Amino acid sequence: MRPCNCLPFQALHILLGIALCAFPAFAEEHAPACSEVSDNQLAYTGNTSRTFLFFNIYDIQLHVDTRSWKNVVAQGHADTFERLLHASVAKQLRIAYSRNISADRVREVLRKGFMKNASDAEGREQEARLQRLLANIDRDIAAGDSLWLSWQPKCGLSLIYNGSLIWFESDAEFARILLAIWLGEHSVVDRSELWHWGGDVMDARES
Repeated sequence: MRPCNCLPFQALHILLGIALCAFPAFAEEHAPACSEVSDNQLAYTGNTSRTFLFFNIYDIQLHVDTRSWKNVVAQGHADTFERLLHASVAKQLRIAYSRNISADRVREVLRKGFMKNASDAEGREQEARLQRLLANIDRDIAAGDSLWLSWQPKCGLSLIYNGSLIWFESDAEFARILLAIWLGEHSVVDRSELWHWGGDVMDARES
């Protein structure tokens, strides 16, 4: 799939990793008025799909501010994603959906994915934030919905559902664990497909 700067690219979906989509359009938490890196400054680094049996569940793209990531490792290195999760650089996951999913299922899958990527201590520390997020998942996902998870280092994590900001979290550790559902060791997708940005190309871009 070619990189794009548009909102959703269509796909089939259901099951693990569908978490985070059924939020109401609420405004009780607002992102600060800062945007260090605009969407079109983020470099497309790869895409993959979540599959189950013969079905493609959803497609997901990764976009990163590679210009500011000076310590990037070569493509395919096992540390790439751990470094990315901890790096103070702008990054964005773009997910597209095409089936209806119940809010109950979304809450179940989100909690499972979050806890699988958190240590016991992290799970206890982040429980209140996770509960606030789950409490706001009160409607089903509709076919054609999209979700962007966008991290800005000096701002926080924004969740953009169908083009509208629906959630903001400034806590970096909560954001890291949430993004680890796709980028972490226990990723629900083949995360290696999300990084096809070779070291030589990176060096040339940064020079």
